[in-house]
Amino acid sequence: MLAAGLALLGGTAVPAGASPPPAEHGLRQVAIAPAEPAPSAGEEVPGAVVVQTGGPAGAAARTAIAEAAGGEPGQVVAPDTFVVHLPAETDPQVLGGVDGVVALHPELVYRAADTEPGDTCWRSSDCVDERGRPAVGGQVELRSVGAPQAWDRSRGSADVVVAVLDTRIETEPPHRDLVGKLLPGASFVADPTCRGPATARGHGTIAAGLIAARTDNGTDVAGLGWDTRVLPVEVLDDCGAGTTSGVAAGVRWAADAGADILNLSLTGGGRDPALSSAVAYARSKGVLVVAAAGNQGGTNEVFPAADLGVVAVAATGVPGSPGGDRIAPFSNRGPWVDVAAPGTEVVGLRRGGGSTTAQDGTTRATGTSFAAPLVAATAALVMAQDPALTAEQVVARLAQTAAPVPGTGEHFLWGRLDAAAALGPLPVGYRLAAADGGLFSFGDAPFAGSAVGAGVVPVIDAAHHVSGRGYWLARADGRVEAFGSAPPVPAPAAERGAAPVVGIAATNGGDGHWTVTSTGRVAASGKAPPLGSADVALRRPIVDLAASPRGDGYWLVAGDGGVFSFGSAAFHGSTGATRLNQPIVGMAATPSGAGYWLLARDGGIFSFGDADFFGSTGSMPLNQPVVGMSPTPSGQGYWLVAADGGIFAFGDAAFLGSLGGVRLNQPIVAMTGR
Repeated sequence: MLAAGLALLGGTAVPAGASPPPAEHGLRQVAIAPAEPAPSAGEEVPGAVVVQTGGPAGAAARTAIAEAAGGEPGQVVAPDTFVVHLPAETDPQVLGGVDGVVALHPELVYRAADTEPGDTCWRSSDCVDERGRPAVGGQVELRSVGAPQAWDRSRGSADVVVAVLDTRIETEPPHRDLVGKLLPGASFVADPTCRGPATARGHGTIAAGLIAARTDNGTDVAGLGWDTRVLPVEVLDDCGAGTTSGVAAGVRWAADAGADILNLSLTGGGRDPALSSAVAYARSKGVLVVAAAGNQGGTNEVFPAADLGVVAVAATGVPGSPGGDRIAPFSNRGPWVDVAAPGTEVVGLRRGGGSTTAQDGTTRATGTSFAAPLVAATAALVMAQDPALTAEQVVARLAQTAAPVPGTGEHFLWGRLDAAAALGPLPVGYRLAAADGGLFSFGDAPFAGSAVGAGVVPVIDAAHHVSGRGYWLARADGRVEAFGSAPPVPAPAAERGAAPVVGIAATNGGDGHWTVTSTGRVAASGKAPPLGSADVALRRPIVDLAASPRGDGYWLVAGDGGVFSFGSAAFHGSTGATRLNQPIVGMAATPSGAGYWLLARDGGIFSFGDADFFGSTGSMPLNQPVVGMSPTPSGQGYWLVAADGGIFAFGDAAFLGSLGGVRLNQPIVAMTGR
């Protein structure tokens, strides 16, 4: 961190207000706002205050100070520092007026790192299934995704609700480990009984327990969501079967009932318009949708997991066993699957004998049905940690922090769920692409290859994969090359004599992309939905496009700043009627999707919607024109890049390096985040 009152100039700090030295070799000046000390957000000990005196305080002085506020002296920390215990009704600030006291602050609670709850199945020694077999390893599936470290950062919130659309989850009475965790739900099954064996009767209870079982209560299992609550939505009968109408109605009801996350541990072989429409409705209300990828062991898409914007979850094997942290043999897989999570021999709740609480216990279960709830539960922890995040921002966090285990990029796009990493700081970095396909990485953005020497048609733009470990480079003739975790997706052949491609943007799931030509013709590839083109007479050519974080919309921008909106991408304004010093060359959407920035060739920034202005280079003399921008993950800053690779950082964007001193074969044409 830079000290308050300093500015950064290509890595050189100069006093604020002083004239900076001239920029050299493409290095750019970046203003750093003075830092304010952050207030403590720790857990406080009720009625306890740490007092500091102006000098050493003996026993008599400590007693006198404490009694002056009606309290008692406690632990001595240092000769001039000790704890005072006050009555519950006493304002601690009263100690500030006592002679000799120079400072006070709350007594904070510190807990052992790597939280270890006291549930029997977490300890494993007393945990058995319905056959009396001991649970292996003490919920090893939760440990393998970093649950203890995740709980150090977030234990969830009762305000975050996960709707479990599944078989009946009994609430009168509930399973003993779900007491107080289930909200009043609804049923969309005419008759929960079935003609065959009721083998799926406890399916929903297992899913609910993985998400929200009472944790650290000395009973049964620890729920990964800890303080999360579950909204039971019955859409399957006791045989585990349901209908399109029932599931679709349940999805809509849960979205309207205030669910933040939907967990659908169910699959169907084909896409049904009614269910897809219901999923789109839920997502339009800001709901995050998670679904199991299915257990056929194949690569064919199943629904609703393969629906647009749904987080599709595959299953891995038993962590710690040979081949455990890789795709399970039974799990479906392929580039349509987003993430994997443990789903073999998972320890869950068992409801024995119907609603007889005395027979409640635990069991072991296998399937993608039990991998999906771990993803939903992690998303709930992230939402509780930062309630301001949108569903799309939570999904991006899950993607960027997933562990790159074997099979990543082949069997599933992002990696294996890592709850601990999802609740930690996000990696930050950016990449610069040159016209000859050269690729330059900075910060936490890994280098995954370049397109140098792959063709004579210039590279014109780049888009990063949501995992942060891959990217696409687009050429003017429409060809797109994939690197790292970015999957190669079929692209439509460019029409002979067609206008050149000028921009590319990726879907939020990393399973497709759009390209746009200078005439506004948009081509959708992979899972990117075709949403339309700018089929109008343009005053200036299209220069770029930006994708909505929801993955079902995009904006096009012309050189005069005219903006065209498609799908869920709402129009927030343009510079179409504004006299510009230099033409617009690019645009970027905010993480929420409720705004965007337009970038001019001189580095001028125009903000619309919830996009805040953090600065620009509009008044700076530039060695080379600005050609691209990338917002920070928080949306509270952005980077700009010039054709010589010089970097400008604004807001909370950290300067991570530039190409200002590097001799380039071809100019930089694009910038993308991690």
